Amino acid sequence: MESKKMALFGLIKSKEHKLATKWEKEHVALVELAGKIIAAYASGDTALAKLEIKKMGKAASEHVMNEDLEFMKLEKKAKLDDKTKAKIQEFQKTFKKDKLALLSFLAKYGQDDSVLDGEFFDDFNTIIEVVSDRIKYEEENLYKLMKDN
Repeated sequence: MESKKMALFGLIKSKEHKLATKWEKEHVALVELAGKIIAAYASGDTALAKLEIKKMGKAASEHVMNEDLEFMKLEKKAKLDDKTKAKIQEFQKTFKKDKLALLSFLAKYGQDDSVLDGEFFDDFNTIIEVVSDRIKYEEENLYKLMKDN
């Protein structure tokens, strides 16, 4: 009976663990959308590229808003360890500029009348680099701590 309890306990994951796993899946979806955007752009299908940009805008906005809300809740959680709370605060402070850049890019190029030209391509590459670095940071630092809680 004791081994059954231990096995069951191992299957129960914390809310923080579930959130981190959910957000990692959302990161994968965002990366896939980025691939679709660049593929459509490279093939000259700007209508499809804009459609994928709009999808990315919706997904990224939802992801960022959910992270902000959940991190605010987690910060207030008494049983969260100090190291994780500090990482959350660091994340929130340092991500503001990157988040604004991403959302500005998506707003600019997600418009029906936006022009997808060389400037778009340069901006896209810049924002993808910023977002990729951010995802790596989140998953290797913050999400890892959340899963360990």
